Amino acid sequence: MSAQQWLDLVWIVPALPLFGAALLLLFGKRIGEPLAGWIATGLLALSFLWSIVMFAELRSIPAEQRHHVLKMFDWISAGRFHVSFGFLVDPLSVTMILFVTGIGTLIHLYAIGYMHGDSRFSRFFAYLNLFAASMLVLILGSSFLMTFLGWEGVGLCSYLLISFWFERETAAVAGKKAFITNRVGDFGFMLAMFLIFERLGTLDYGGISSSGHVIPSAFTGVPGLGSGTVTAIALLLFVGAMGKSAQIGLHIWLPDAMEGPTPVSALIHAATMVTAGVYLMCRSSAFLLHSGDAATVIGYVGAITALYAATVALVNNDIKKVLAYSTISQLGYMFLAVGVGAYSAAIFHMVTHAFFKALLFLGAGSVMHGMSDEQDMRRMGRLRRYMPITAATFIVGWLTIAGIFPLAGFWSKDEILAKAWFAHDYALWGLGVVAAVLTAFYMTRQVYLVFFGNARWDDHRPEPDVVPVIAGASDDDAPAGAAHDDSASDGHAGHGPVHPHESPGLMTLPLVILAILSIFGGLLDLPFSKQGWDFLTRWLEPVLSDGAPPTSFSLPLALATLASVGAVIGIVIGIAMYRRGLPASGEDPLPAKLGPLARLFGHAWYIDEGVSAAVGGPGRKTAQWIASTVDQGIIDGAVVGVASLVRGGGSGLRRMQTGLVRNYALAILIGAAALLLYIAVRAG
Repeated sequence: MSAQQWLDLVWIVPALPLFGAALLLLFGKRIGEPLAGWIATGLLALSFLWSIVMFAELRSIPAEQRHHVLKMFDWISAGRFHVSFGFLVDPLSVTMILFVTGIGTLIHLYAIGYMHGDSRFSRFFAYLNLFAASMLVLILGSSFLMTFLGWEGVGLCSYLLISFWFERETAAVAGKKAFITNRVGDFGFMLAMFLIFERLGTLDYGGISSSGHVIPSAFTGVPGLGSGTVTAIALLLFVGAMGKSAQIGLHIWLPDAMEGPTPVSALIHAATMVTAGVYLMCRSSAFLLHSGDAATVIGYVGAITALYAATVALVNNDIKKVLAYSTISQLGYMFLAVGVGAYSAAIFHMVTHAFFKALLFLGAGSVMHGMSDEQDMRRMGRLRRYMPITAATFIVGWLTIAGIFPLAGFWSKDEILAKAWFAHDYALWGLGVVAAVLTAFYMTRQVYLVFFGNARWDDHRPEPDVVPVIAGASDDDAPAGAAHDDSASDGHAGHGPVHPHESPGLMTLPLVILAILSIFGGLLDLPFSKQGWDFLTRWLEPVLSDGAPPTSFSLPLALATLASVGAVIGIVIGIAMYRRGLPASGEDPLPAKLGPLARLFGHAWYIDEGVSAAVGGPGRKTAQWIASTVDQGIIDGAVVGVASLVRGGGSGLRRMQTGLVRNYALAILIGAAALLLYIAVRAG
């Protein structure tokens, strides 16, 4: 078969996990544990292998022809609105499906061990497969509407999985919070699609690009598509991206999403949901190229998000929520890259982030597995002696996210910072560097509180100081000294006796593979290379362009060195503060050093609480007024009024229909007399 014929089989990539989801939803109880997990994992692994085939076939085509659309059938046809159910195969979509299926397979494998004994084991893997299938449809969709179909599927699956242990009220609330928050972003996405169709007459990605190449003059001469309209489209798409990728303002769902099982957290943060927003902005880069204002907004929102989330992670005590805020921060770097036009750099960091963030989340799950579902880092310590594989791989993830040379995070993050400098956005560069230093510090704090220092579990566990928490705030958004609610831990309710131990092989094998990827993943794209080692950038050139590379290697090297020095400083300060763990009182020394900032950071800058207060106070009253006055009084009143008028008129007319012939004869006579009288008057 020709390469084009092979690429026509791309539908197999999402079809395999979709088949797994259907199979397990229908027959999961009969299949049972562990076979259900192996079926789901095997089907996603096959999807990964088929993605490799798609990559090989696409690479065999000349670069200018690497844009293949598979039209399966006409999905919607109404007037001039036509949308096909089709898939787009190009370097960007193939890159995405490779790491989504690859990382997703490792997370599925890990989950077989992690979810052992759960009463809804088969249903869990059905949801995981459906999650992966929805993400693959989102990536491969040949139009904005096809992407939106997968977009909503991902949103549904996140709700099902975050609230998977719905017996816990916190999990049920977290699922609803994620679902509702993302609907706000989705509203922006839908408005953007309305504008795109109204101005361009199509929702196909081919309407803004040709053969995968962004056309700088694509919008020239289009009636009504001025810079203002392009900016509006770009910003509305960004609102949608903010919801999925948890940028400041619409980020509030992601920390609470930790209520789901740890494999879900890893899948959301590394391979599926949160990467969707970055993908959408890169896919829509043609709009950003024509709107410098929108790009500037996106860059600064990303940089502020990176710094904001890093400050919150400084004082958090929950092992998973530290990583959740870390994800928000790293996503901020990706949007910073999008804002300065470094699209391939954003994708590169997305890929390396998938490696080390999946590693860190699965490592956190391994720690919790060996610690009877404990999540509070103040109740850990010295675990490297009992969990050597988990500790070693987690340390690799720590150094990678900190940006230590030559691990993957060093190459991808420093490329983004360098691109910001070359774009002369020095403020963005400065914000990114500060966030990088804070990242190195809070990840060092996490590693030393968990794996080094003094043991603070079992008989050695101190009782943390109890600090009142403001109503409406989540437990771990409270100040660093606040007590942790054991009932909100990952896993089934309650803590058993703590006897730290290493996780089984099904859980540690993915950790080892992800650690290797975190070490060598930077080889995918060594930036500013003169030897042609920037493979990913050149691979994405038919779709995305970061502009001309710098002519000198010395400046990028100097910038990378400066960022690395900052990371080392953050690590050194963290080690100095936490190398011995915590004192016998269990009190963290950091809040005292931060002073009033500790409470601000501990409450996540009061954004979540502010939103809760606004929605629960003025928001609720406004909604009630709209429901009673506008909806019932005006809208329903108008409908009921028209109905009453028609009914009253009908009742009046009904009285004239007596059924008596003499009445009808009398009416005819009166009418004839009136007509004759009228004629006589007119004639006279």
